[in-house]
Amino acid sequence: MKKADMIKKIQEKDAKLYLEMKKSEQLFGEDSKLTTLSRREWCSIDSLMKELNIKSDFSLPEWNLAIEIAREIKMVKQFEEEDFAKRDIGHPL
Repeated sequence: MKKADMIKKIQEKDAKLYLEMKKSEQLFGEDSKLTTLSRREWCSIDSLMKELNIKSDFSLPEWNLAIEIAREIKMVKQFEEEDFAKRDIGHPL
């Protein structure tokens, strides 16, 4: 296997694991055991990539999906925080 092929495989695995982590976070929450396991798995390949000076390939479809999920998670968090503030006693609507 050529060096370029190995790098591509590592990048594909990185994207796949990051997507799995974001899906888990979306379904079960940031602190769930499943999300924690997914994060640990992704962090291991991320560490390897940093050690080998390999950059993530953000053009892969898995990265695009993961970024969309991350945006959705952020939007939900912001909505929940804003909605909670409105329910606060004495807060003008």
